[in-house]
This record gives sequence, structure tokens and C-alpha cells, in this order.
Amino acid sequence: MTDTVLIQQATGDCVTMLELAAGRHAAYCARHGITYWPVLGDVQFSRPPHWNKIVLIQHALALGFATVAWLDADTLIVRDQEDFRTALDPAGGPLAMSLHPANHSSGAPEHWNSGVMFLRNTPRVREFFQAVWDAGPLGPHCWHEQARMLDLLPRFPGLVQRLDDRWNATETVTEVPDPIIKAWHGAGLEALNPMHHELKKLGVADARVAAVAEGFVHEGNCVAKAARFLDSIPTYPGGFAGRGVVICGGGTEHFPTVWVCVRQLRRTGCTLPIQVWHLGEREMDEAMRALLAPLDVTCVDAAEVRRQHPARILKGWELKSYALRHSPFQEVLLLDADNVAVVNPEFLFDTPEFRATGAIFWPDYHHAKAASSEWRVFDVPYRDEPEFESGQIVLDKARVWRALELVRWYSDWSDFFYRHVWGDKDTFRFAWHKTGTPFALPPFPIHEIEDTMCQHDFTGRRIFQHRNTDKWSLRRENKRVAGFLFEHECLDDLALLKTLWSGKVQRK
Repeated sequence: MTDTVLIQQATGDCVTMLELAAGRHAAYCARHGITYWPVLGDVQFSRPPHWNKIVLIQHALALGFATVAWLDADTLIVRDQEDFRTALDPAGGPLAMSLHPANHSSGAPEHWNSGVMFLRNTPRVREFFQAVWDAGPLGPHCWHEQARMLDLLPRFPGLVQRLDDRWNATETVTEVPDPIIKAWHGAGLEALNPMHHELKKLGVADARVAAVAEGFVHEGNCVAKAARFLDSIPTYPGGFAGRGVVICGGGTEHFPTVWVCVRQLRRTGCTLPIQVWHLGEREMDEAMRALLAPLDVTCVDAAEVRRQHPARILKGWELKSYALRHSPFQEVLLLDADNVAVVNPEFLFDTPEFRATGAIFWPDYHHAKAASSEWRVFDVPYRDEPEFESGQIVLDKARVWRALELVRWYSDWSDFFYRHVWGDKDTFRFAWHKTGTPFALPPFPIHEIEDTMCQHDFTGRRIFQHRNTDKWSLRRENKRVAGFLFEHECLDDLALLKTLWSGKVQRK
């Protein structure tokens, strides 16, 4: 047995990441005389998968390894000449972790990150990891075992030494030049493509890596996989009926925008049924549903729908096409929650343009350049046209079924396709072109007022105000915008909501 072990473990979606990296890390360990443990699957079944980390580290300590290293599955050693044992300062604490700075956009405080750890086998290290296991999960905290580690570290002063960020260069968090280890902590499946790209850049994407990479969409196979998916799309299944509005949103940040959007729709005279789709109980509770119910709003938990209709990735942008696809309506108006209707939008379903095509989209500000990678990865010939702005979409699912299914497929592989376009919006444009499905686009550009995109009908009348860069809020003063119609009424809606809602989502 060598005196050092490097441990990686993965279960579920993370298995592919570990399969990608395993060859690289096995070679690294062989070069430096280190034992390598790539572990696929759970080694304990009483707690969530993240707690496998604690069990495996304890096992390595009990076996007597002098040095133990842990790498999350979403990490990759890119400089294999560096021996990670040199990262542990002999004069420092026996546990080395990077100190991540506070993230003001997400609200994450400054914290030690457990995605990359190097540790010496000492009594205090063994005592610490035993204490972490004995204490167990810290309630429903989203940081899993790391939350408990951070909770207990104050009881073990001097245990941790700061690891140089080169050993845990986490994308968007600790950008450092010439890192030794690159990490994509928190990226989930979105780590697959950058890991694959790094392996190719290093020249180690051998046949084994290529075989693993066939399990996901990347630049080398995206066209062929899309073609195979198109061939597999069944005919329109039916089962949808009537017209309705679909809005995606919830949670403390977005519920105020949902509230204003819905109340303004009703204020314009819109009587269509409305569905508000959200992602699990963290975004909508019974009190919030009760507030919307008198407005003829049904709240739909996409996390529950997902049990019957799987989605590989389902987050904010992906939710839009998912809700479109699985809502019960045949004819659907999809509205972003931060969009304010100026007139009753029901007339859009009866316009000659919608009757002729079954789809209305609206233009964005920009035209994609001919040199953009999007034309290549979506396999659509260049055309000089505006990008789409998906703050509002009108569809007849019966007539656009193949295109809508292709959008859903693009969203399932958003970890690749969203790297080439801005979110979901232009996946609609490319799906419609790829399938040759007609659509209508009002010939009027966006009229821009401060923080707001104003869209028009086919006669040039303003019908939507998409307040996409200064969303309604209960936590701060809302900006007054010159030229914003119904501003006073929207602010009154927010004042009313403040008297009716705590501003928090109550978890069960």
C-alpha cells in the first residue's frame, strides 16, 4: 500500500463526470505513486449521496493512509506534473481547503469549500470527520455535508489551512491563471462539456473518453444526435384542449413578478385560465397558491410532473419549454413572469398570422453574426434575421408539435446548447428552422424604455412590456420608468401583496 490515496466517488448523474476524469486521474496517480479510488455508486444508504464523501475519507483514515485527497466528481487535474502532497504546508493545519469568497449575487458567504480536500492522517482529523458523521445533515441545508463541516469547524481551531486557489480553481468563483485543478462545483451536468473540452485540450481524450462522451451531447456529435432525435419524434398525440396562459415563476424573488403579471392580465379583461409553473416546494407554498386561486390560477409543481415526464435538466430557462409542452392547453400564451400585458392578449389567437402559422414569436435586439457557432451546432444555414425574445410566445401545439419537441430536446441538453445561445430563447428559432415549421414575427422592433422591452402586435400597437432587467420587488424601492404604462397599478399590486404575504416560502 502507498502512503497516499486519492478518492473520487459519484452516483446518479455525476457518474459520467467521474468516468470522463478517471483515466486522467489514474495516470496522474501512477506518475506520483499514489493509490487511486474511483468509486461508482453509494457506499452508504442512510443519508443523501454527498455523505459518501465522509464515509470514504473515514475508511481511508482507518486503513492508515498518511495522506488522503478528495476530489469531487466535477473536478479535473489539468497539470499532472504537480504533486498534491506539496500543497499541504507542514506548518499548517492537517486539513487543507480553499476559502471561497462571498458571492453577493447568490447570497453565499465566505466559506471553506470541501470539493477539493487534502489532509494528513492525525488524531484531530479523525476526530473531526467522526464528529461530522455523528452530527449528520444540517437540516435541509443545500450544501449537504459541507454545511455540517462548516458548522463544526469552529470547535476545531487550527485544523484547517488555506489551500492555494490554484488547487481548486472553481469556474466563476476563483478564476486564477494556470490552475493545477479545475473545478465546476455546483454546475451539475453543465460540467460535462467543459471537462470534455479540457481533456481534448490536454490531448488525453482517448477512445475511452470518446466512448463516455457519446453519452452526452457535445460539439462532435450534436448534429448527428439531433438528427436521430428528429427521426424519433412521434406524431402529435392529441389530448390537449382549449386556450390558456402559462407563466413560470415562484420563490421569494419571482413571486412578486408573478403576482403583478397575473393581476395585470385580469385587469386587461383576459379571462383565459392561467397556470403558474414552479420548481418544487422551495418556490411555492399553500399561502402563495391561496393568493393566486381567486384569480383563476392553477399552480403546477414541475418537480411532481417530472416524476411522470422526465427531464434531464429542469431549471429556470428549461422550465419554459417544459411547461409549454406539458400544460393541458392546445393553444398557449407563454409569458415571462416579469412581463406586463398592456392589452388583453387573447386576440392574438385570432389574428390571421396565428391562424396561418400556429406560432407567433417576437424579435430581440440583435442579429446573430455569420461567424457565430450557433449556426454550426444547430446545423442551420446562416440567415440575416433577428434573434427571438422569448418573454412572450403564442403556440398551437397541434400544428407545431415537431418543433416544440425539438425545443424540449435542446432544453434537455441545455448544458451544451445554452453555451452557444443565450438561454432558451433562440432554441425556438433554430427548432422552427430545423423542422421547417412556419411562424409569424411582428415586423416592429423592440421599443426600449428603461429596463423594459416593449413588444408590439402586427399593427405596431404596444401590447407587452417585458421588465426584464429591473424586476418587481418587495425588498427594495421599485424604479419609476418613464413611459411604462400601468405603472401606478402595478405598484399598487405590489403594495397589496406586501400586506397579504410574508415574503417567504414556508417549507413543509
